[in-house]
Amino acid sequence: MIALVVYSLFWLLGFVVIWRIKFLPRGPSEEGETVSIIIPARNESHRLPALLDTLRDQTHSPLEVLVVDDHSTDDTAALARQAGARVIPSDPLPAGWRGKTWACHQGGHAARGKWLLFLDSDVTLRPNAVEQILLACRATRGVVSVLPYHKTVRAVEDLSAFFNLVQAAASNAFTAWGDRIKNKRLFGPVMALSKENFTRVGGYELVKDRWVENFDLSDHFQKAQIPMACYGGKGAVEFRMYPGGVREIAQGWGKSFAMGGKGTPKGVLLLWGLWFAGSLGTVRILIGAAVQGDIGVLISAMVLYGLYVWRIHSGLKQVGTFRFLTSLFYPLSALFFVGVFLKSAGSLLLGRPLTWKGRTDH
Repeated sequence: MIALVVYSLFWLLGFVVIWRIKFLPRGPSEEGETVSIIIPARNESHRLPALLDTLRDQTHSPLEVLVVDDHSTDDTAALARQAGARVIPSDPLPAGWRGKTWACHQGGHAARGKWLLFLDSDVTLRPNAVEQILLACRATRGVVSVLPYHKTVRAVEDLSAFFNLVQAAASNAFTAWGDRIKNKRLFGPVMALSKENFTRVGGYELVKDRWVENFDLSDHFQKAQIPMACYGGKGAVEFRMYPGGVREIAQGWGKSFAMGGKGTPKGVLLLWGLWFAGSLGTVRILIGAAVQGDIGVLISAMVLYGLYVWRIHSGLKQVGTFRFLTSLFYPLSALFFVGVFLKSAGSLLLGRPLTWKGRTDH
């Protein structure tokens, strides 16, 4: 029973690391404010058209849409031109740069708008999204980052459940302390800032060799005393991550978490780790009590398990369209998360190369 009491306390920590996810404000944007949308793209012919379609329907029309073609071998560039975007063929990748950081760096410098909105090609926007992001930029007077709302289609895609919760927690932006927290971490798929601030920090030069550049950019913005704000994308910005199945989910999230874990604030890692341990520890006690026929412990463990299910479900509703059954049987996606994390961390410790979109890094 002592363990159950401890795991109950760990359950409360979930409210500390994710208290409330703040969503983008609503309201009209100022006329005359120009925004350049920059999309780094490498072999994205199957995803890019959906994003470009949603950009045509915005209530605040962008000044320009720039697609930086990162040496694609498919129809990415042709499809972007057909949709009316300006295609910038990426220069050869310089030594020490990653493909995405180099593409964003070139796109940011080529853009003509007052505001720069960087989007990953797997993102789609609701009609008011650009307007809402600009409103948030004016309120923040700095950098705005959005965690897209995860649209799951196949049941297997719900294996991303805990990765989404960890993303929200790792930002350090949705804690019980709210906006008083300064040590925030930006999200990678959506980031907006002024061209002035982009130039002020040297674009992506300082994070040119990073896999999870958004975490390191956060430090540079903080040092430059540029305010940052993070939002959830529900109702404005969406994506469908890794629809290809288990292998793609494991490889995609593994890349991000192997490198991104180092940049997560240590306090968040500790609190999240305790909460996560409590969720799995409760399952262990529940199974043990059922096997031993200890009714008192079994009932107590069932109650605590139900509380973890409720907390996971309430969190997942804010970050994506995850099914209730995913929360009810959360040990399955939790163990998948552990397996991917341990495999990625092991590869990192052993110096094994990370591969993504045909590029390998040691």
